[in-house]
Amino acid sequence: MKKVRYIISMFGFLALFTAHANAQILDPKYEALFIYNFTKYIDWPRTDGHSDFIIGILGNGDIVSEMQQMVVLRTVGDRKIVVKIFEKPENIEHCHLLFITKKFSGSLQAARTKLKGMSTLYITESPGMAQNGADINFIGKVNKVSFEINTKFLNENKLNIANTLFRLADKIFEN
Repeated sequence: MKKVRYIISMFGFLALFTAHANAQILDPKYEALFIYNFTKYIDWPRTDGHSDFIIGILGNGDIVSEMQQMVVLRTVGDRKIVVKIFEKPENIEHCHLLFITKKFSGSLQAARTKLKGMSTLYITESPGMAQNGADINFIGKVNKVSFEINTKFLNENKLNIANTLFRLADKIFEN
């Protein structure tokens, strides 16, 4: 039964991977689906002392309501998902995953400094961010939502990522 769910999950993820998007404009609904699905392919250390899985969002916009709807009754492993909204970088607190909206992409390094030593996955949505500190960066292409990964930053955060996610990435950086 577990194998069947895994296979169904993979097909669902692949369907999302080829979902339509406007050129260079990413649909917040698809971003939220991708973000949730990323949690299935990444292992976080259980040394943080938090019983909930915390998804932080730096900034505001449609992604907030989409993410809040997405996580209702869902879990990451055995952890309930909690979405926290941070209106400015100074307010960022512990989170397992931090999505940084385009408006705040210039605050990525401040966020990394604030959460230094924590196993946080940083996801952005601005061109060039995978080479400048993001673990995963959404890239919009005509008729496709895609993403790029930077393994250097993932390793710094002590996050284990499944090979499946690497195969789905449009680009992989190791710098």
